[in-house]
Amino acid sequence: MKGNVMVGSERKEISSSNENVGRPRELERYVGDIIRAERQRVKDREANEGKLVRPMAGSMKSGLGEIERKAVEDLELLKKEEKERLFSLRRFLDERRPMEADKDSPLGVTEAFTVGLLRGSTMVKAVFGRVKELLASEGLESDDKEVLQTSLPESKSVDESPAQEKSDGPGSDEEDVTP
Repeated sequence: MKGNVMVGSERKEISSSNENVGRPRELERYVGDIIRAERQRVKDREANEGKLVRPMAGSMKSGLGEIERKAVEDLELLKKEEKERLFSLRRFLDERRPMEADKDSPLGVTEAFTVGLLRGSTMVKAVFGRVKELLASEGLESDDKEVLQTSLPESKSVDESPAQEKSDGPGSDEEDVTP
């Protein structure tokens, strides 16, 4: 369909056919699709008891859904590539550690010393944590004590300490006299 438009003192011919869509028309269509898809997402959310529906999971396809889907794919690919790179870097470093290559070199001695210091402090921290946990724990109930006494071979009473065993043992009333 053609029409005439007056621009200034000249008459220009315009066309509104589908052949001459142009960028503004494409942008308008794209935005319209997004608006319709967002309205549908609101309806989907109401149908899902208020749970959020992501654009890529919406029932109606839109530009935002395609962008999100592409972003998620790119992110997954990036994660995979970074994990492979990290694995490769770790393998490279493990193969070329100074401590492994030459323990007697200055770098090998330095690395062994540093690793020992770091691991030692980690172990001390773990021991302190376990001690705190044991101190905070509750004593055994009588039922649990009985189970322990019957399940352990040659079990001793849980309440008895080694000092009590010496004093309660045979000959405890008499002094120990050795020639």
